[in-house]
Parts: sequence; structure tokens; C-alpha cells
Amino acid sequence: MAGENLASITYYFGSKRTLVAEALVAEVERLVEPAMRALEGDGDPVQRLMGAITDLLGTFTDERERAPAYLAALVEATRGTGGTAQVIGRLRTRLAAVVGQLVADGAVPPWVDADAMAALIIAAANGIALQVCVDPDGPSAEAQAAQLASLFVAARAVAEGTDR
Repeated sequence: MAGENLASITYYFGSKRTLVAEALVAEVERLVEPAMRALEGDGDPVQRLMGAITDLLGTFTDERERAPAYLAALVEATRGTGGTAQVIGRLRTRLAAVVGQLVADGAVPPWVDADAMAALIIAAANGIALQVCVDPDGPSAEAQAAQLASLFVAARAVAEGTDR
């Protein structure tokens, strides 16, 4: 469709699979970039974290039809091809820095492991994206994210002994 010689695929990318993997990485970077910017911003870490979540939900809502491409990129990353794992790793690192700041500020309990919590949040977000694609008539991504946030808030209240 591009009017290019098919041999140029192997010349520039090595294979069609690598070409597809590179396209999927670009898509993942584009989808998570607003959240990355929010996490890198200045100010209150709670607001940065909430901004990142809001950005991800907004992107998902606006581009729901692209969720299968995102999920395909995650699957491709398990095969060791493409840079999706690096993109997700950068997101985890930035998210862990914000969670670490929340721990340091006393906003979350000291037992929270910032890196593990960042990975858990990403895993939950990936699971929500998959769930909404598999069960489009089920709860929305927003409803699922709200339940997850409520769970975190409730866990914090129990840890602080303020939930009676």
C-alpha cells in the first residue's frame, strides 16, 4: 500500500515481524506518553500519580479501539522482540519514583515497596485493558480503576488505623 519494494522491509527491519514489533512499540510509547509526562511533572506526588492515572484512562477512553494493538505489543514483548519491555520499564521506574516519594512523605505506609507497587499498578492497568476488550459489556475501565483506587485508599486507612 505504501508503494515501497517489499525487499526494503528486510533491508531496514530484518523481517516483517520486526517491522510490526517496531510499529507496536511506537504505539505503546504514544499511548503512555501523557502518563509519563504527568509522573515527571513537578508538585505533589499524589497529584502527579492521579494525573497519570487520569491521563491513562482518558487515552484508553479516547482510543479504546487501539487497545488490542497495545495488548499485542505486550505479548510481543514476552518474545523478546521490540522495545515494549523498555517502554514499560521506563514507566515502572517513573511510577516507582512517585510511589517512593509518597512513602517518604508518609502518604502511604512504609511497608510499601515502591518498585513492586509500581509493577502492580501497571499489571492492574494492563489487566483492565484486557478485561474491557474481552468483556466489553462488563464494567467500564473507569469503574474498574475506581474500584482499584478505592481498594488502595481503604488499605491505607486500615494501615493507619483510621478505618473503624
